[in-house]
Amino acid sequence: MLDNSRAEKSERAMWVAIVVTVVIALTAAGLVGYILQLNLDNDNLRTARDTLAEKLSGYPSLEEIASMQSGIAPMGEVHGWLVLRASDGTRVPASTVTVKVFRNEDIKEFLSESAPKLLTNTPNDLGLRMSMSSLPDPVASTITNQIGAFNVKLPEMGRYVIFSEVSVQHSGKYFAWLLEFDSRDEINTPVELSPANAIKSYDPRLMLREAR
Repeated sequence: MLDNSRAEKSERAMWVAIVVTVVIALTAAGLVGYILQLNLDNDNLRTARDTLAEKLSGYPSLEEIASMQSGIAPMGEVHGWLVLRASDGTRVPASTVTVKVFRNEDIKEFLSESAPKLLTNTPNDLGLRMSMSSLPDPVASTITNQIGAFNVKLPEMGRYVIFSEVSVQHSGKYFAWLLEFDSRDEINTPVELSPANAIKSYDPRLMLREAR
């Protein structure tokens, strides 16, 4: 009888040990799974954060936007930015693009005399690029920064023309700009170069446009 009691106790202890072991194993497995999922979620969050930070780095900060949208440039300067459009329609700042400033009269003379001769035999994008490479000497030039913005100091007050071009085709297109502005305006509206105001005609009489 005593042996049976001991056997029953031993069997109960064994089953208790088995149950406890199973519970511990299941708890440990659940904990490991939770930790692995938590690490995976953290990795996904870090990846999403880094991706967002990379995208945002190409756009102006709030301070830069406020400065550009204020519409006020220091006396004797003109500022603006160059933006293109991605295939999904979003704005893409164009960095490290050369921006040149010419005297208004020099560009008008070029468009009335030299450009028509250059475009006569090649009235297409190639002809336009060739003619733009023959522009007179600028009075100033600069390069757009990482957000596509630029600032140019002018030699004196007066009417000028901003020229720029994206030499590598963007979305299968070549873009160039000839935008006229007057630095004597009390408020010099920032000049935006975009596909909307790029040169769209091979007729030299229609290439020069008002910057605003």
